[in-house]
Amino acid sequence: MTRTWNWRLAPASPALSARTVHALGLVAVVAVLGYWGANLHTPAAVPVAAPAAPAAQADPAARTVAAWLGPGQLRLDVAVVGLMRRDDRAVAVLKVNGAPPKAFMTGETLMRDVTLVAVDAGAVTIERAGATTRIAAPARPDPGPPGIVRVP
Repeated sequence: MTRTWNWRLAPASPALSARTVHALGLVAVVAVLGYWGANLHTPAAVPVAAPAAPAAQADPAARTVAAWLGPGQLRLDVAVVGLMRRDDRAVAVLKVNGAPPKAFMTGETLMRDVTLVAVDAGAVTIERAGATTRIAAPARPDPGPPGIVRVP
């Protein structure tokens, strides 16, 4: 039994032709693209924040340069990040005035009139305009038991 198929589609009704269906589809696609294009192109409303105080907007680098060149005492904030010691050499990793950590050896200048005098086992000693200050290092965390421990 052989059958020949006729692939030509006849419109469902005489009023709705293939051109009309294609035109309606094109109008629908253009409408969707126009809608999403307008919504995605429009930036979202950003809430306006109140302007911050001028002191909060100041550049930290500008404050550092002004402290170097200006008269008076320097602001000094030294934090010990780590200590390393081998035989006759000692190195302290310090954060000075919020800068990234940097390694310093005994006798090096941290900033104007501030020198690292000594690096001990648990602290560093700095000298500032003739006065010495001892800054403790953070406590080392407990390493726990060595290796694998059998628990009864």
